Amino acid sequence: MLHLISIKEEDVIQKDMADCLGKDKSSVLRLIDSLEKKDLIRRVVDKKDRRKNYLMITKKGERVIKQIKEISFEMMKEMQEGISETELQIFRNVAGLLISNAEKL
Repeated sequence: MLHLISIKEEDVIQKDMADCLGKDKSSVLRLIDSLEKKDLIRRVVDKKDRRKNYLMITKKGERVIKQIKEISFEMMKEMQEGISETELQIFRNVAGLLISNAEKL
């Protein structure tokens, strides 16, 4: 969820996260509460509509996201070791076709 909030170009509304994640609202609320307690996100109430909460990444959340990206990058490099760029491209193409076929089901 932290990554999802960070990549959104527009403001993230708390209510929309359940739909976006395909989870029930109570599960998402527990996750949001947990992230907020860890000071990774904060909720900001809309001044025009007090029922609407926006989710914002904190400075601590940004640092955690940066660490996760660095670790992920290193893991990907290690996983791709010994695999040529041509082989990786073939894999990406096949994976894309599999996803496309799965979405049609």
